Amino acid sequence: MNDLEIVLQVTKHAINMASATAIAAQARNYAGLVQYILIDPSGGIGESFDPARTYPLLDALSTAVPDAVLAVAGGIGPDNVHHIIKRARANYPHQLCIDAQGRLRSDDKLKLDLPKAREYIRKAAEAFAPADSEAV
Repeated sequence: MNDLEIVLQVTKHAINMASATAIAAQARNYAGLVQYILIDPSGGIGESFDPARTYPLLDALSTAVPDAVLAVAGGIGPDNVHHIIKRARANYPHQLCIDAQGRLRSDDKLKLDLPKAREYIRKAAEAFAPADSEAV
């Protein structure tokens, strides 16, 4: 059972129904049980990342469940991944990961768009790189 990793997903419904403080209070019940907490208001459909709601939730969750790795999702793609990671890592340098799906798909949403996925991975890798290894 040591190989099992559990993700607690905070959905759009939860975010719309409760404050960041209330969500964090509920998440505290899972401390020691979950390894990741995914803030996912998009649910894989490419809806835009909402910093006004996400960053207060990251703050509350990082305090309530400090051992969990925080993850963000919500319309993240090649056009915005660098900005989102840089801003979030300023406050959560050792406990952040990302999730993307909807904005990496073809225009008809039926398949993965490989050029978009490659660009997303390149930009995410650059944003996650340690500050001393970034290009000047």
